[in-house]
Amino acid sequence: MNKFLLFLLFVGVTNFTFAQTFTNVAPSVGINEALGTELNFGGGVSFCDFDNDGDDDLTYSSRENEDIYFYQNDGGTFTKISPLVSNTDFTKQVLWVDYDNDGDKDLFVTAHNGKNKLYQNDGSQNFTDVTTAAGILGVSDPTYGATFGDYDNDGWLDLYICNYAFGSSYTNYMYKNDGDGTFSNTTYQTNTGNGVGFHFVGLFFDYNLDGFQDIYVASDRNTYTNSLFKNNQSGSFTNVASATGTNLAIDAMNSSTGDYDNDGDFDLYVTNTPGTGGDNIMLRNEYPLDTFINSTISTGTGFARVGWGANFFDFDNDLDLDLYVSAYHVDPTEPNAIYVNDGTGFFTEPAPNGIAGDSVLSMCNTIGDYNDDGLLDMAVSHADTFKFHLWKNENINSNNYLKIKLEGTTSNKDGIGAIIELYINGNKYIRAKHCGEGYLGQVSDKIHFGLGAATMADSIIIKWLGGNVDKHYNVNGNQTVSFLEGVAGPLPLELIQFYGKNQDGHSNQLYWKTNAEINFNGFEIQRSYTGLTYDRLDFVEGKGSDLIEANYNFTDKNIDRPGLKYYRLKMIDNDGTFKYSNVVVINNQSEEIFQVNNLFPNPANDFLNLNYFSKINRTASFKILNSNGMTVQQFEEKIKDGENNLLLDVKKFEQGNYFILIEGNFSTVTSSFSIVR
Repeated sequence: MNKFLLFLLFVGVTNFTFAQTFTNVAPSVGINEALGTELNFGGGVSFCDFDNDGDDDLTYSSRENEDIYFYQNDGGTFTKISPLVSNTDFTKQVLWVDYDNDGDKDLFVTAHNGKNKLYQNDGSQNFTDVTTAAGILGVSDPTYGATFGDYDNDGWLDLYICNYAFGSSYTNYMYKNDGDGTFSNTTYQTNTGNGVGFHFVGLFFDYNLDGFQDIYVASDRNTYTNSLFKNNQSGSFTNVASATGTNLAIDAMNSSTGDYDNDGDFDLYVTNTPGTGGDNIMLRNEYPLDTFINSTISTGTGFARVGWGANFFDFDNDLDLDLYVSAYHVDPTEPNAIYVNDGTGFFTEPAPNGIAGDSVLSMCNTIGDYNDDGLLDMAVSHADTFKFHLWKNENINSNNYLKIKLEGTTSNKDGIGAIIELYINGNKYIRAKHCGEGYLGQVSDKIHFGLGAATMADSIIIKWLGGNVDKHYNVNGNQTVSFLEGVAGPLPLELIQFYGKNQDGHSNQLYWKTNAEINFNGFEIQRSYTGLTYDRLDFVEGKGSDLIEANYNFTDKNIDRPGLKYYRLKMIDNDGTFKYSNVVVINNQSEEIFQVNNLFPNPANDFLNLNYFSKINRTASFKILNSNGMTVQQFEEKIKDGENNLLLDVKKFEQGNYFILIEGNFSTVTSSFSIVR
């Protein structure tokens, strides 16, 4: 029985109506403004944490001669604060973005027949207009939407702007981020100008899953078809809309993406005016065929009213994406819509007239979790004098959730463009992080997954722009977890101990111990004579998850030369993911040996224990290097013959990967560890 039928059964028994699942709490939490009377298709809203305090703030664009509305979230209530920037143009889209990768949110604002503005944050919520200095055109274009992405995967966020008008100068613009605080206009070089026309919004997304972001542009009026610019991976794009079936000739106002059918690729939803090429249109991605199929009828998402903003989101945390669509109509029989996904990719509006009171002229909506309860809420900007709505999600079920925050290192700091794959019982669910989507909207920085009845994700794979792939295992639900690029989670086992010794001068014995092993393949034994390059010696299969601890040993009988031997374990997961152990050094000639037995806990948080064995009494130099090879700590330590323990305080170290280099009257010994908080 699908969840809609269950819903109807529930209604019949309890008189419950779907309208009670969402409540407009805007007045009670401090939001009491309206955009005001206007003729230019409404304004935008951002549901982004602009003060970096962990909760989702709200920013609404404004009509001409009014300041932008900044609402600061204080644990579930909002305070309208003094304008952070002075901008009284007829603003359209407000995007919070760390364009300079310095860890704070900067602000980009588009304006219709006003100047688009870039404001740089100094880290203390003081903003400077750097538009001209950054190289962005200071002209009064008829701009609507903007979106940030990294089209060349260089770690710096680029900017795409859409203009809505006739005129030779009113093309769309692409700005490449040069990484020094400035942008270069690369519209011509990238072939993304899209000609003149009524272009509302663009969207960076990777439709063909090749690791490079493409761009979809929604164009109003059936004289202008929508465009899909395929990233050629060389700094240019090709419009493949006709070849892919995405060249819709409709009154396109919105472009949203999500994997509504859970088949591992990103589909598109485009809103429309009824009678202009049909209703709203759902485009199902047929990856890897480089085509999209119109699946509007088969998904039940036609809408049949004037559609504007739309966003995918899992409002009931049941593992599939639902859909919220804004309607431009005052007739209560043509309201905004919640489309509930039944888990097969078919959507239903489960109650007459949608949400009670949600039938005013709506243009833009966006998604966030203002009270941090794991249930996604909707913020809506209306046309005319209708006040802004904040729809609190009051859905009641026992489903679980997981929210993810990303921080790039090699990739852009915000992690924009990263694709997140979450696995539960072998099933894959995907999300991507955007900055500017839907119609003039910006969703929360936290990527949200409903988990259904599962209490944890079996694994999470993060595919960052630029090629880094991080994997994390057994991530508990009902929390917000932060992931730093390059700091992969531990394999589904913990290496408790790894050490070795010279057996008889002609063989070396290795010993190691693990905890229980989940979905684990085994250990590749590797040896080196230099400590730089390693060769495979043998492979030892894992013992499985039925043991609390597993003990292993391996004998290297092929000692063909004297001197130092370096050993490490390549610990391999069932899907091929692997991680290296610490290095064990055995001297087959000299009595002066020094070797690291264990580093624990690894990853570390506050303290790190270094256990090593020595057959010398003297002073050694210890260096700790970060992943960039920079020394972050250096000291000398008197080592003694026998087993030694050294406790290192790592509380002041930033999260990331590190190396310990130990030097003395012996070959340099290296070991690696991670800091995770």
